[in-house]
Amino acid sequence: MQLKQGNMTIGEYASKFEELGKYSVFFYHPNEGMKCIKFEDGLRLELRKTVGILEISNFLTLIHKCHFLEGFDHNKDNREKNFGPQFNKKRNNKGKPYDQPQ
Repeated sequence: MQLKQGNMTIGEYASKFEELGKYSVFFYHPNEGMKCIKFEDGLRLELRKTVGILEISNFLTLIHKCHFLEGFDHNKDNREKNFGPQFNKKRNNKGKPYDQPQ
């Protein structure tokens, strides 16, 4: 059985990972590189692809990078939602955007 990030934030996923790690062999014989690989394996695909190429072997560094990427993705989503046709507010969005008021 393996923990997956699913809808959890990086903070929630990292906390759960650490909590469940107490029951793992890696907790008693810590190997930072293996811990990072296990953590990456449970990340959402878009984060896993980005973080995986960095080959981070320090767990805290991995968490910080994931937090950064999660925030970057959130900001990107907000920019994409706000992108679209812009209308002149003075005209109250009446008519076609290229019509000139007379």
